[in-house]
Amino acid sequence: RAGNALRHEWPEFDVFISNTPYNISTPILFRLFTSQVRYRCAIMMFQKEFVDRLLADPRNPEYARLSINSRLFAKVVKVCDVKAGSFWPQPQVTSTVVKIIPRAAAMDVDFEEWDGMIKIFFQRRRK
Repeated sequence: RAGNALRHEWPEFDVFISNTPYNISTPILFRLFTSQVRYRCAIMMFQKEFVDRLLADPRNPEYARLSINSRLFAKVVKVCDVKAGSFWPQPQVTSTVVKIIPRAAAMDVDFEEWDGMIKIFFQRRRK
């Protein structure tokens, strides 16, 4: 079924594969994390800078809301970088492929409440 993945219900699936449009990377990833579908893994391609934030450790300047939420819901592993020259037309960014493995037991949190709290923390970050 074709359509906007952010608006339609998702069917059951085992593996999620996406060359994600960069302008919806965060919403589609958070939708995957909070989905009721129990999937085995996801293979997704994002802009490299997005993946840098996704995988950042707490002492890294790239550490952000995305880093925290990804650890809450899944294990994310970098697979490879994809150079801009691999595409036609050639974008002006490097892409990165990641493998996402959901946690065995879903975290029992109200995601909207949790994410709202994390947003506040990062709005008041010390520079």
